[in-house]
Amino acid sequence: MPHDPTGLSPASFAVHSDYYVIEGAHTAITSDCAACHIGGDYANTPNTCAGCHIDTYNATTDPNHQTAGYSTECVTCHSQTA
Repeated sequence: MPHDPTGLSPASFAVHSDYYVIEGAHTAITSDCAACHIGGDYANTPNTCAGCHIDTYNATTDPNHQTAGYSTECVTCHSQTA
């Protein structure tokens, strides 16, 4: 369901939590919709850890996440606590 992105600050779209719950450290970007909705694309916004954080995962060297074969589900080891 489309909505007016200029009227949501912070995100309060009625079903946003059906797609992604904004909690923990992510609350710091609730007023920056473009941080997740690149180019205003709401239909194809990632809703997984790797969908947004894969570049960080790939660049991490202490320890090297790729070499160690760590899960790309960040919450396996990391919390969303700010």
